[in-house]
Amino acid sequence: MNIYNSSQRITEIDALISKGFQKGYQMPFACLDDLYSVKLGATSYYCGHEYSGKSEFLFERDVWLSKNFGLTHCIFSPETGNVDDILCEIAHKWIGKPLIGPFKVDEKTKYKALQAISPYFHIVSVDKEVSLKQIFTMVDDYEKKMGININTLTIDPFNELQWDMNGLPRDMWLENTLGDIRRQARERNKHITIITHPIESDRLYHKDGYMLPPTRKQYAGGQAWARKGESMVAIWRPPHGQKDADGIPFEDNECHIIVQKSKPKGTGQLGLGVLYFDYKRSAYFEYVAGSKYYAGEYYESLEYKNIKGLEVKDNEPF
Repeated sequence: MNIYNSSQRITEIDALISKGFQKGYQMPFACLDDLYSVKLGATSYYCGHEYSGKSEFLFERDVWLSKNFGLTHCIFSPETGNVDDILCEIAHKWIGKPLIGPFKVDEKTKYKALQAISPYFHIVSVDKEVSLKQIFTMVDDYEKKMGININTLTIDPFNELQWDMNGLPRDMWLENTLGDIRRQARERNKHITIITHPIESDRLYHKDGYMLPPTRKQYAGGQAWARKGESMVAIWRPPHGQKDADGIPFEDNECHIIVQKSKPKGTGQLGLGVLYFDYKRSAYFEYVAGSKYYAGEYYESLEYKNIKGLEVKDNEPF
């Protein structure tokens, strides 16, 4: 801890100005290009109702970040399943084909997929309740043992962790906890993603009976999320058959990615991206100018390259 004035930080401020606002790592979908990016040293909060596709979007994001930028991930997601369940799901997304079930890939393809994801995905396994502090310690020990650096850490969901509130009111405890998560992200230069659920409230129900997307002040636990949040994203599956503002019915596989808060400055902006889920491939896709594109495909298209007037560079943030 320390206190500075501007004269003492001239060198650092000059470096900041010369770099300008730094956007994080690009998302795999054009509809999110301006809205959201993953910056190391920052946090994301994802919120949505059950079965809204929060974990699916996270895995899709992380597979893209590994394939294109070489990022490594540590994931705590006991609601998704055990370690093997999660790794099989990630491998499914990596190759676009299942490892389990009647349409599973052959043995050679299976082992190739599992070998491909091995350097990038590291799954937390616990046989009892675990605290956030213990997760950080596990990550530190694992990095030293494996000789690697983990770039992103995900807690999915927040309420699966063991918490000691030390007698504090819940809102004050949550403020302190989220503030500590933000500090840990900066000190460790990792992107920490917290997945959580909305409050239980009649205000989240439309008069016709379906669930509305939660606002950034309707995350379970109160407004501390909105005060401490950097990138805040609501993930919502609109009701099939209901009509949008233009009178167009929602599709049964439609998913809305709603950016509700965007910090640090330059990493994105408020807005809505629309994706669709392919259940066979376990993958999202989007439509751009009427054409269908899976993760990253639009950036390889002639249309995109012609618009940009240059080749897309690999392995660097934009």
